[in-house]
Formats: sequence, C-alpha cells, structure tokens
Amino acid sequence: MRLLAIETSSLRGSVALVEDLGERKVTVCALDHRRENAHGESLLPMIERALALSGWNRRQLDRIAIGIGPGSFTGLRVGIALAQGLSVGLDIPLVGVPSLQAMALAVPSERMGCRCVLLDARRGEAFLAAYHGDGREALGVQLVAEVAHIHSLISGLPAPLFIGDAAASFSGLPAIYRSPDTDLPHARW
Repeated sequence: MRLLAIETSSLRGSVALVEDLGERKVTVCALDHRRENAHGESLLPMIERALALSGWNRRQLDRIAIGIGPGSFTGLRVGIALAQGLSVGLDIPLVGVPSLQAMALAVPSERMGCRCVLLDARRGEAFLAAYHGDGREALGVQLVAEVAHIHSLISGLPAPLFIGDAAASFSGLPAIYRSPDTDLPHARW
C-alpha cells in the first residue's frame, strides 16, 4: 500500500510518502517547511516534489492520511481541504490521524513510559495528551496553562515522558525528551 501523508497543524508543514510492506512501513520520501502561514503555497509543490523524488505518480497512491490536530485552525483547514480534494479526485480513501498521537509514535520504542505530548497552543497555553508506547490513548487532548494542572492530569500514568515544543515552557516536569521528530508533528509519523 502506498500512502501520502500530510501534516499542517503547526508551524511545520510536512508531507511524506510511505509504503506499507506488511510487517514494516518504509518512509520513501519526507519533506517539510517551517514558515508561518505558508502551508497554502507550499503544500502542493512539496507533494509534487516528493512524488518526483520517489518516482511515484498520483495514480499509484492507495490512501491519503491527514493530521487532524489539534493545532492551527488555518493550517488544519488548508491541509484537510487539499487532502479531501486529492482523495475525491483520485478516488482513494482519506484517513484522519490525531497530530499529537503521531508525535507520540515518533518517540523511539526503547524509551519507556507514557508519552505526554505538550504542543504550543499560544497565549501561554498548551495542548496536552498522553499515549502509551503502542499509541493507545492514555489521556485525551486537554488545554493546559499551569504545571500544577499538568501534574494533576497525568497522576497515575506510568513514567511520564514529555515531548513537544511546549514541554520546555513548563518548569518542574520530570522527564523531557527533545528531538526534531518529536518537537512538532511531522507527516512521516
């Protein structure tokens, strides 16, 4: 199965072409940009470039995946509209993927504990969600502004590991894992 993935919920816009080979998934091509309010002008050229670099054409795609947030309303609207248009035009299924869950899945499997994602929601707030290592939801998306609220929400979760661009904004969090793969959502995950 050949998949086009699109992620536009944050400042980083990204596309990825992924091939599902049964037991494993291979990222064939992944491209991104990091320009505010540029998803509308950057997305389609990135998709075309990824297809050209991979040697695939649109008709070889079997499915489209789109990050569904939470995040920037405008970014989500642009990405979802493009994904819907491609899905209808190519007559292939469209699947929504929670952006925070995708971030959690980017954490290397050898890292133990519950992945607690903190993504900047602006105005001193962050989106918080938690996932087990296999991607199962442990805590649904919450809007938080204080570290005390975070601690009350995650109490009882096994070995919380914090990821995301907002994790460093909250002092007093136990374990923070920083990586370009986990600071913002990316289509390859």
